[in-house]
Amino acid sequence: MNKIEKKNTLAISAGKVISRFGNIVFDYSNVTYLASKSNGSLAFVGIYQASESVISIIFNLFGGVIADRFNRKKIIIITDFLSGILCLLLSFFVSQAKYLLYLIVLANVVLAIFDCLSGPSYKSIVKEVIEKDNIQKFNSVLETSSRITQVLGPLIAVFIYKQAGMRGALLVDGASFILSGLITTAVIPIVEVTIVEKKKFSLSNLVSDIKEGFIYVYSKKKIFYLIALSSLCNFLFAGYNLIIPFTNKMFSASNVNVYGTILTAEAVGGIAGALLSSFFNKKLSEKKIIGFITANGLLLALLGIVFKYFQSIPVIFIIVAIFSFCLSNFNIQFFSKIQSEVDTEYLGRVFSIIFTVAVLFMPIGSLVFSAFLKANNPNNFIFLGIVMIIISIIFIFLIDRLSSEK
Repeated sequence: MNKIEKKNTLAISAGKVISRFGNIVFDYSNVTYLASKSNGSLAFVGIYQASESVISIIFNLFGGVIADRFNRKKIIIITDFLSGILCLLLSFFVSQAKYLLYLIVLANVVLAIFDCLSGPSYKSIVKEVIEKDNIQKFNSVLETSSRITQVLGPLIAVFIYKQAGMRGALLVDGASFILSGLITTAVIPIVEVTIVEKKKFSLSNLVSDIKEGFIYVYSKKKIFYLIALSSLCNFLFAGYNLIIPFTNKMFSASNVNVYGTILTAEAVGGIAGALLSSFFNKKLSEKKIIGFITANGLLLALLGIVFKYFQSIPVIFIIVAIFSFCLSNFNIQFFSKIQSEVDTEYLGRVFSIIFTVAVLFMPIGSLVFSAFLKANNPNNFIFLGIVMIIISIIFIFLIDRLSSEK
């Protein structure tokens, strides 16, 4: 990377980490506050959490169109500033307990909309500020910082809420979003993007642009297959996430915190995978990307066998760490492939499709697997692993057939 690319990488990753940290503090503070209320708090927490998914399904696709129509850097900066201002305004109503519950839910809806509008821009701006050969390195840095924030963010959020209360947490939220926007102003585009003359901005044209995005994805068969594979994996990962809290019940020794071990192994493996990704993944290959899913399927099946017959904590830690290592590499390779291969004018819409499908498949997977998986059955891991292996083999066959046709 040259100096400008390094500066852009630092600015985008720092801005993303800080805004993500703001989201973590916002969510923790709000959920804790809502849960502390005796009357109707469960309903408010449910509405609060469900509203994000509903908003994502509705607005993600529009966010992709906006990312392809307007300046992506400005979209990120404006949504960060608006998010910060909203949190600062909300902090003035902390003493108004009668209205605060409703204002928290409303603010979460608005922030979710801002996130939908900025998310595709964050992913698609990469092609404007990083040369194609360095996109994978950029994503490695972004994934590493994201994984670290995922681990440290909740710990810091707990500390802030305990020390500063609801108002203090909201002030920190507001400051973090505004700081993120200010940092993003330092991003310098290095690749000239040709702005295609757009149709008049209207609802019908927005819908038409969304349709064009779907048609484009379907026309790029390899990209289409990778997105389909990612969606099915999200469905299966929902089952994995559903059963790991019950792993303590799968273990014969009652005094062992298996779930905590798994979470720690996921964090260690994910960070290691992100750090090392750029060192051994030099070429973006569809088969290599799918290979990480095949490996994850094998590891899940092996995890089930260990739970069933051996019950060794060190072995479980190693398997889960490697699983998370492979998943981290899959994410980096997958997003790098999309950013490298998709035409710039469609990049926002392609990412909005990816985000929307992910939001749809995860809850569907949770509902489906909760209906027929037994919580404390190690065979769950074996089943999910075998299905993942079969799916990956099918997609390798599809990619091979597509290559042979060409």
